[in-house]
Amino acid sequence: MIEARTKYTKESFREFQRFNLFTGARGAIMIVCLIIIFGAGLISMAPSFASGDPTGSFPAIIFITLGILYLLRPRIAARSAFKRSPALFESGVAYSFSGEFFTETVSGASVSGVSNIKYAALYKAFETKKYFYLYLQPNSAFIIDKTGFTQGTPEELAAILGRAMPGKKFRKYK
Repeated sequence: MIEARTKYTKESFREFQRFNLFTGARGAIMIVCLIIIFGAGLISMAPSFASGDPTGSFPAIIFITLGILYLLRPRIAARSAFKRSPALFESGVAYSFSGEFFTETVSGASVSGVSNIKYAALYKAFETKKYFYLYLQPNSAFIIDKTGFTQGTPEELAAILGRAMPGKKFRKYK
């Protein structure tokens, strides 16, 4: 049996948002979109610089602002999650991993509960340098901090996930 405790922080949510946003095919599409947005902003500025007309730079400012807001999205999403669900951040989450399923135990002053989740129910799972992300849906995941293992090791959990989620459902990102 492998056990880990995670205390959700703004930083762990920010890392998740960043990973979720910029990884895989979605990440490639987002990077291309950012390049197009910044490129459109710069291209729309060129005629206004040539003519000396300051009103021509407004579209450029809008495009560049949109690009910056998109890059700040992980930080904004983590802050809003913290404001929406402070109980989630005050309580710790304990995970126990075994052969066919894992257990999530939430214990806090205002939130508590136990859930058993079969590995087959997971949409996908990823291992990064700091965390494991176990997705139930495309944008919703359990975040397991690698420094929070109380029994077993991250390598043992990676082995369990590799066996329980064959193929491309479990991948490592280092």
